[in-house]
Order: sequence, then C-alpha cells, then structure tokens
Amino acid sequence: MPTVTVIIPMHNAAKWISRALESVLTQTLQDIEVIVVDDGSTDESPSIASRYPVRLLQLPQRRGQAAALNAGVARASAPFTAFLDADDLWAREKLARCVAALRANPDALLCYTNGYAVGPDDARLWPLLPPGHAIPTAAHLLMNCVINCPSQVVVRTTALTRFSERLQSSSDHDQWLRIRERGSFIFLEEPLSFYRKHPEQQSQRRRVWEEGSSILWNAYRRYPYSLNTVRKRFAVIHYRLGEFDLNNGATARGLLHLGCAGVLDPVRAVRVVLGKSEGVARSRRGVT
Repeated sequence: MPTVTVIIPMHNAAKWISRALESVLTQTLQDIEVIVVDDGSTDESPSIASRYPVRLLQLPQRRGQAAALNAGVARASAPFTAFLDADDLWAREKLARCVAALRANPDALLCYTNGYAVGPDDARLWPLLPPGHAIPTAAHLLMNCVINCPSQVVVRTTALTRFSERLQSSSDHDQWLRIRERGSFIFLEEPLSFYRKHPEQQSQRRRVWEEGSSILWNAYRRYPYSLNTVRKRFAVIHYRLGEFDLNNGATARGLLHLGCAGVLDPVRAVRVVLGKSEGVARSRRGVT
C-alpha cells in the first residue's frame, strides 16, 4: 500500500500537465500512487499524461472538477490523499513534510501549506497566506476560504466525503469546511505549494461566489455557526459579487450587491471604503 494517493483532475491541460507531473514524481517521498483523472479533455492532455508512470482515468465526457475528484478518491488506496490541480506545482519536500506533520499529530485530519501564486512562466507573484497566519476555526474558514487551492492540501483519506458535484467551482471549499467541522488542521508555513494564475480562471470567479450561498446555508443547517457569522459571510458574498459585476460592466447589479453587503455588515463596509479590510487585498488577488 502506498503512503499517499495523489489525485490530479485535468481538463485541457496540455500546456501544464508535464510540469505538474514532474513536480509530483520528483518528490522526496516516493511511496505514492498517482491518479490522473481526465475530465473530457479535447486536447493532447491524456496522451501527455499517459507517458508518465501514473494511473490515467478518462471520464467519457466533461463532468466538472468535483466529479473528477470523486472518481479519483473512489480509487485511492493510501492512508493519505493529496490533490494537485493540473496547472499547479509542488516543492520537492511537499508530501514528506505534510505526511510527517500528520503522523506527529494523530488527531489532525488535514495539513495545508503556504506557497506562492505563480504566473505562466513560474514567476512568484505573491504568498498564498500572510506571515503569522493562524489555523482557522470552522467559523473563520466559513468566512474566508484561506485554503486558496486544493494543491495546498494533504488529508487523511478516511476524513474525505464526496465532493459536491452541484458545486462546479467551489466544491473544495465545501469539503475543507466539512472536514474542519469534525477535526483539527495543521498549517505549514514553508512555501511548498505553487498555485498557477492565468487569465482563463477569471471566468470562474463569479460562479465561485454564487455557489457561496449554497455552501453557507448547508453549513448553517449541519453545524452550530452563529447567526452573526452567517450574516457576515453573506455580506462577503454580496461584496465579491458586487465587485465582480462593477468590474465587468454590470453596474446596476453590482451596486445592488454592494448595498446589500453594506447593510449586512456596515463595520466591514466602512473598513473596505477606508482600504483597511484584509478582504480587499484577497479579492484583488482572486481569493475567496
């Protein structure tokens, strides 16, 4: 049995998949299995992935990232599972450091790392998390998805549930939240994960924030979040939607969302206007 199952969902990633796989196969921890799930690619992604020592699963048609993740998790055989988006990268010590941390903390369910957003040429753009980042409570994680991408995460396989296939762009946030409601996390400050930023991602941003309402209501029904937390999260969702709409020409709709955000959380609205809200910087980087 391998120590870690690495799951890589992939759709039309011919430009990136070789770099991603090389960052996996050169890990210092070699006791791994790698499952690449092709989500209906129409480019050369499957052909490229098949050249590497991986297990390639091909979905007959595009079903979305959550379905691809579920297909991989269903075939995971290791006690730990790691996720890597097909355009992201890992430092060589990523898996070894995360597995060691989880073994040293048997009550922890998930380990996530710091890292950098990187451009198309791998140039570092900004750190994923600020210095002094604190491990979030469930309520904090509901308010701000501090885990920027699945590529930061290694999780105990037994802690995973199915990714919600109704959530096409934010099923990972939903998954981490459900895990955090059941147990603790570990955070490693070292920059071990590298999240690729490119223009194609922008079209997904509004869907992420639209799906935030569904995640919020489901969370409130299953876990004792305070009404104050729920109210403030709704304000964040409206703010993100308003900002997106204003930046993309939907002025009336954008102003309506911003007005709702101000009513729901007037204190934060004032901080945003004064430029003192952490969320302003995060949203400008495309972080929820």
